[in-house]
Amino acid sequence: MKKLLIVESPAKIKTISKFLGKDFKIMATVGHVKDLPTKTIGVTINDHIVLDYVPLVGKEKIIADICKEASRCDEVYLAPDPDREGEIIAWHIGQEIEKVLKNKSHLYRISFNEITKSAIEDAISHPGVIDLNKVAAQQARRVLDRWVGYEVSPILWQKITKGLSAGRVQSVALKFICDREDAIRAFKSEEYWSIEAEFKNNKIILHAPLTHIKKKKSEIKNAEQAQEIIAELKKTDFSVTSIKDTQRIKNAQAPFMTSSLQQSAYNQLGFSVSKTMQIAQSLYEGIALDDPSSPVALITYMRTDSLRIADSAVKQVRSYIEETFGKEYVPAKSTIYAKGKAQDAHEAIRPIDVIVHPDTVARYVPRDAAKLYELIWKRFVGSQMKPAQYAQRQVSIDGGIYGFKVTGSTLIFDGYLKAYTEDDDAEKTDDKVVLPKELVESLALNLIQSTPKQHFTQPPTRFSEGSLVGELKKEGIGRPSTYATILKTILARAYTSLDPKKRFVPTELGMAVTKMLTHNLSHIMSVEFTAIMEDNLDKIAQGDLDRDKLLKEFYETFKKDLTAFRGTQEKKAIELTDIACPECSVGKLAIRMGKMGAFLGCDAYPKCSFTTNFERDEEGKIKLVKTEA
Repeated sequence: MKKLLIVESPAKIKTISKFLGKDFKIMATVGHVKDLPTKTIGVTINDHIVLDYVPLVGKEKIIADICKEASRCDEVYLAPDPDREGEIIAWHIGQEIEKVLKNKSHLYRISFNEITKSAIEDAISHPGVIDLNKVAAQQARRVLDRWVGYEVSPILWQKITKGLSAGRVQSVALKFICDREDAIRAFKSEEYWSIEAEFKNNKIILHAPLTHIKKKKSEIKNAEQAQEIIAELKKTDFSVTSIKDTQRIKNAQAPFMTSSLQQSAYNQLGFSVSKTMQIAQSLYEGIALDDPSSPVALITYMRTDSLRIADSAVKQVRSYIEETFGKEYVPAKSTIYAKGKAQDAHEAIRPIDVIVHPDTVARYVPRDAAKLYELIWKRFVGSQMKPAQYAQRQVSIDGGIYGFKVTGSTLIFDGYLKAYTEDDDAEKTDDKVVLPKELVESLALNLIQSTPKQHFTQPPTRFSEGSLVGELKKEGIGRPSTYATILKTILARAYTSLDPKKRFVPTELGMAVTKMLTHNLSHIMSVEFTAIMEDNLDKIAQGDLDRDKLLKEFYETFKKDLTAFRGTQEKKAIELTDIACPECSVGKLAIRMGKMGAFLGCDAYPKCSFTTNFERDEEGKIKLVKTEA
């Protein structure tokens, strides 16, 4: 009996083929095979919403080859990735296969969360059918994005400059970046001071910051105040007024989901979001270890919102922890992490086999792949270990109206830290403070010196790729399969650039587009509305909401907003400044967009044709820059 199994990526073919017999032929769609047309919207609203799908350029031969093979087979198994994009790929290629398959009831949909012999054999033994609710959810997202892209972009061309585009989700992500930049420009730094004191009693030396004055939090605004306090401290007697000993536990972090993996890989390894997903894809699909001809899949599916772990994996990792670190590191019960708003019934991202140690993998795979596998492996192992325990001591020192406090922590049981530590989460100050054991309450202390230090409040920080993904996740915008695309689009459109610290800076164009869209299409630029729409797409996938109902309701409001937007009289000057034209002294300079980007031009044009380049300072104020010949 001839059988055909179809996957998305050709990279999986070699990994899967070693698990299946000679009866099976494995072929790949190489991603999507069909989509909406490029030159027309491809969406018609009648009683039902009709989508006009066409083969993607270059995919006609792949479709033909798969159908030719399917016509010779008795059974066909559709095995694209286990998410909505995978479901639509299965549906599209399935429609073509149905035309040639001898027995249409022998077309099956299977999915697996990991590429292992047991997972694939189990999937083939329990085949299902295409989930039309998932297909509808993907179609709804595609139509929403198509409407916004195709209907809004031409208006931006007319009002700002040609070649611009809008996106339903990336425009909101860009708004986060622009709003943050506005907050940075509006920020006014304020001076404040701190005082650190050194106390002594015989051999006991103790450093502590001033925390309270007259039992209220100390607020020192300038150098004069700081010096007055220091003068007062010299006249004051001090003693230890309280010592509080407590124990603190620090729980292990959950295993990775897509967003947390992207953030940690960015923070710890310096990987961009797209690089992380590219490497994770190769670890999922299979990568050669000791046998170059036999790739091994190393991690579970990497696009997931879920924190669920398979019982078999929990059992294996608990056994591994006991054997490797000792029984004292294994919790009485396995740790179950909150599911949250998981899109699908996937697992968290974890190593397929915890016995495959990062050191072993590092001997065979590229360096960056080894680093990412190690990160995933350590996080997963740590997630099923006992918490770390600290002995914590807080010492209060008082003298007159002044109060000092210092806290020190000592690690008494490392727990999950034995397997996994993350720089961003490491204890920063308390663990470095060593408090003398001889300290007792009522102990008199001599003030040796007090040191004032000047500080300034800091503006909000710009978004990095990692922190922007975190913000999108927090606000419920985007899903695991879309984060990398959102970030890529924002950069590709010249709406942002990266500063020396690789943080997003909106360009003049990005600010102008965001300002215009927020003013005219407040609905689609609303964070709350976009998050609700994501939830509604989830409801369609679960069968709790009708696709066409959602789309028609969206389009009704969207069409009204579009009509009003088209009719506004905004001109191509995107911002009028209060700077007088240095050439004619009559007009004001206005920011305009040209082929080379933003420039300043006199608003009295064509009477005055003065133009110049410009830049902005940290507060957003415009400074003229002489145009080079």
